[in-house]
Amino acid sequence: RIDVVTPAGSGAVAVSVENPAGGRASRVGAFLFLEPLRLVSIAPARGPKSGGTRVLLSGTGFSPTGNVRVRFGADNDSRGYLGRVESGRVKVGDHIVVLPSGETARIAEIITLEGNTQSAGSQDSVTITLDRQIDISRGDVIADRFHPPRVTDNLRANVCWLGNEPLSSSRRYLLKCGTRTVKASVASVNSHYDILTLTAEPASTLKTNEIGELTIRTAKPIMVDAYWKNHTSGSFILLDEASNATVAAGTILAEPSDV
Repeated sequence: RIDVVTPAGSGAVAVSVENPAGGRASRVGAFLFLEPLRLVSIAPARGPKSGGTRVLLSGTGFSPTGNVRVRFGADNDSRGYLGRVESGRVKVGDHIVVLPSGETARIAEIITLEGNTQSAGSQDSVTITLDRQIDISRGDVIADRFHPPRVTDNLRANVCWLGNEPLSSSRRYLLKCGTRTVKASVASVNSHYDILTLTAEPASTLKTNEIGELTIRTAKPIMVDAYWKNHTSGSFILLDEASNATVAAGTILAEPSDV
């Protein structure tokens, strides 16, 4: 490990290291210089006492995760959560659960680019406020309290191997599902599919462009669905932990609890 101090800069920059003997390595966009948090303007700057005015805040340094707290007055602690509805519909008054924390609340307000609305559907970008304050981080999922996705650290999936090197159960990978990325390892190669007959055959690894069924174990629990239920939370990619290269793409298989 090497401890260094960054110089002044802006935006995403490459980071490179070089040994005295001449060996050199670099990574494009490895470090991001952030602008200082600054509120430049508010428009409009006036509204009725009853509330409901939609305002645009302009400035620099806003969190890219969308988890930005906005306050109007010292006693107001309203917090909006920006995201996209991946499936189904959300309505004001819905009971929700935040995963993986398990915190529950009800939707107090739904805001779109057109203003406040009572409901929103799949693929709509929205800001949601809740009836109580909850800490929600990038990668967390807001779901129907009574029909939540599966929270697990062990999943079965059909995978197409894309890496130049064969799958290795001894290597560590990164699994990216939706906006959440966790460390993962391949617990077992369950089968390899013959692309001509579509029959499953015993296998111990997968090579480039081969398809098979894997059991994958993640370092932390993640929120998933079977692919047939939700294409977003039911699909993922595997990244090489060292190079960050995509080595596989997969779809999650159903478990008895998914039916």
